[in-house]
Amino acid sequence: MPRERHLRAVLRTPVEAVLDVAVEGLRVPCASGLVGIRPGAEPCVLPVAHGLILIHTAGGTSLAASAGGLLWVTDDTATLLSPLILRGDTEESLLAELGRALEAPSSGLATRRQLAHLEQRIARELGDSARSSR
Repeated sequence: MPRERHLRAVLRTPVEAVLDVAVEGLRVPCASGLVGIRPGAEPCVLPVAHGLILIHTAGGTSLAASAGGLLWVTDDTATLLSPLILRGDTEESLLAELGRALEAPSSGLATRRQLAHLEQRIARELGDSARSSR
């Protein structure tokens, strides 16, 4: 019987681990385009662009928004290191999380700019996916 392979996804900012869960796969925006990571992927380090991350688990698909960073993939773990990561179970909850982050009084100017850029990119990606699923 073949051994079942698992992939652990860790999404981490300098402040906290935003996600640490077993996944079936990830779709991550990289400098070269969208990259799919699945169990058994070749170890690598990839530059991550601002954008939408799809997180596929046995329970379904959830979303994250990243302000870019580095994705480090080993035999059984994919770790994203980013200055800013927001999560949502649905498109609406992710957009709401972006809105809350933009309204937070503690957001510095650089963070607000990153959030605004990220919000535009996520809205564009979500709009593109909605049009293509019709």
